[in-house]
Amino acid sequence: MAPVPIRILLTVYFYCVVSIFFCLAFLTELIAYVLLSPFSFRHKGVKARVLSSIFQTYMLAALYCLPFWRVKFLNSPPLASSSSSSSFSPSAYNPKRTVIMANHASGADPWLLTAVVYPWPAFFVIKDSLCRVPIAGWCLALAGSIRVKFTKEKGGWATAPGAVKLLMQESNEVMDRGHALVVFPEGTRSVTGRLQPFKDGFFRFAVEHEGISILPV
Repeated sequence: MAPVPIRILLTVYFYCVVSIFFCLAFLTELIAYVLLSPFSFRHKGVKARVLSSIFQTYMLAALYCLPFWRVKFLNSPPLASSSSSSSFSPSAYNPKRTVIMANHASGADPWLLTAVVYPWPAFFVIKDSLCRVPIAGWCLALAGSIRVKFTKEKGGWATAPGAVKLLMQESNEVMDRGHALVVFPEGTRSVTGRLQPFKDGFFRFAVEHEGISILPV
């Protein structure tokens, strides 16, 4: 383990880099949102894809500015079997109508997943309250993240009335546009790092809708 002063410097560097790129992403998304708004009624899917791509690009750039994080592909995903794991590139594989599922062991997961899915058009399923966080949350909202509303019951994890129905409806719209969803089936981040029980919502979603695949990451 690195000495305490080094860890403090790395932590400060991490937050500075992430803050800068979140601010840049928000400003760029906001400009794109204003410019594309007149066309959103006829081209809603295009607007969503552009805003999502802007967010993903900035988050990927932030990741590459953090030298202690790197992404390594151990296996090629399905339908990309012609590529070996060592030579696989995300640009060679587009998971249309796919639910990408990942464990949620740390706060770094969203950035690492951004690197995994880029440049695939993919939308994250997140807790609604995250979108109220200044700058970072606004970026998530503009990027078209699908929000789940919760109430204060069950420790803050009880879904609001009609929230699940709306979630599945919006998820189906993403699938109809030929894009992918990124979900954390555990529902929340694991504090201990141990795997938590999975919620079955998106497993059932994939089974009940024709042509939808699940890609574990």
